[in-house]
Amino acid sequence: MWSGSFSHRIQNAKVRIATALTPNRALEQTRDSVLRYGELVGRELLNFFVRRKMDTLAVILVAAALLALVFVFRRTRLLAIVPRISRDGEKLIARTSIGGLLLSLTLLYRTIVVDPNRQTVSISTRVFWIIRRLRTIPFTEIEKIIYRYQDLNPSSSLGFSGDSKDWYSVKLRLNRDREIHLFHFLGEGEFHHGTLDWLPEWMYWSDRLFDMRGTQDDDSRSFVKQLERMIGVGTVN
Repeated sequence: MWSGSFSHRIQNAKVRIATALTPNRALEQTRDSVLRYGELVGRELLNFFVRRKMDTLAVILVAAALLALVFVFRRTRLLAIVPRISRDGEKLIARTSIGGLLLSLTLLYRTIVVDPNRQTVSISTRVFWIIRRLRTIPFTEIEKIIYRYQDLNPSSSLGFSGDSKDWYSVKLRLNRDREIHLFHFLGEGEFHHGTLDWLPEWMYWSDRLFDMRGTQDDDSRSFVKQLERMIGVGTVN
């Protein structure tokens, strides 16, 4: 009788202990789940911000590289069609460039040799691949060097904002008002804020910042100065 009552009490105690431990285990399991979830969320957030920072850094590096390229090639011969000018001793030699040859569909090729020793300007022209013409002009027949400019962009030439399309031409003015064409210098010009544009100039900041142009102005000016020095005449427009 006593032993049965004792066994019954032990069984009741086990049940009470198990019942008492169940909420604690549930709390521990809930806490572990919350911690695991929080750790997972934190890891994902960290990865997200790291990826975002890397993406932002990549964008910054690409933008910096583009800006560097723009400033390095702000004035580039890639945006100009100009003759190839070289020196052979005291002679000044100018030839049609590959760009100019392609522009004429390979139909026109010109070579100009300025020889200060012989006091002559020789102009060799090849037309239609086979027709060649050679003309030699003494310095004594040359009165002036004609140096002209024209903007081929209709919007900027009329007073609106835009990049100019530069066209420089260099000719020789001989006696009796004869003119002999030498070369054209073409290329992308710089941005101009037009006088007829109603928008303020600061709104074109991107056009100013990323403005790229060719070397046609510098190359043509250098060519004219060399002609002036070698032939000994002035320049007119």
